[in-house]
Amino acid sequence: MIYNNNEVEKIDLEINQGDDHQITFNLTDDNGSLIDTSNSKFIFGASYRYSDPLAIKCDCEVVNNGEIVLRLNRDITAKLVANNSHAKYNKLYYDIQRICNGKAQRIVQGELLISPGLAFREGNK
Repeated sequence: MIYNNNEVEKIDLEINQGDDHQITFNLTDDNGSLIDTSNSKFIFGASYRYSDPLAIKCDCEVVNNGEIVLRLNRDITAKLVANNSHAKYNKLYYDIQRICNGKAQRIVQGELLISPGLAFREGNK
């Protein structure tokens, strides 16, 4: 696998622990044209620290040319650490990579903030 080193857009995301979550990304090039997503696979990965193993790894779905969807269901988000003594967000670092023609290219990165869902914390799903 060849990895392309590139500067990418940073987008921070916020999700609630124990909730289903869906995020749509519209992928465009520097000219604003949609990126051809045919023959590509998109992988999402997130960890609490860069040196930690991935806490989340899943594929994104290509829904249209230039448009991908990340779906994190409650089975995944329920396992993420959100609660702490100050009821603040816990943070993971994520990126999405595009795999095409044997090359991996990071297309977006950022912080994934996990908010403790009050209903989830009380055991209601």
